[in-house]
Amino acid sequence: IAAFLLARSPSWKSLRRPTPW
Repeated sequence: IAAFLLARSPSWKSLRRPTPW
């Protein structure tokens, strides 16, 4: 799930908070 999230959304770290993955 994590990989899919960061792979589809380039601003995954800006989603809510700086996630570890």
